[in-house]
Amino acid sequence: AAVGVAVGRAHYAVGFGVAVGSWVVVAINYSEEVKPFHIEVPGMDGHKWTMYRTSDIASENLAKTGTVDRDTRLAPRSVSTFVMK
Repeated sequence: AAVGVAVGRAHYAVGFGVAVGSWVVVAINYSEEVKPFHIEVPGMDGHKWTMYRTSDIASENLAKTGTVDRDTRLAPRSVSTFVMK
C-alpha cells in the first residue's frame, strides 16, 4: 500500500506499508535549498519517525539523523528515509 505525503516544488515523496501498522517514507529534495516536509499517515497519529539521510556530504550515506514527529526539513540535494517507530 502507498500513502500520501505533503510534497512541494523541487521535492518528491512516496510512502509504503511494510507491515501491518508500519510505514516507510522516502523523500527526495532535488533543490539547492532546505525544504519543509510533513508526513501524515491516516489513522497513525502520534508515531515517531527515525530519519536517515543520504546526500552530497560524504558522511551522509544512510546516516541516522534523528527522530521526528510529523514535521521536519529536507536538506538540499538529499534523499531522506523515514521509518515509523
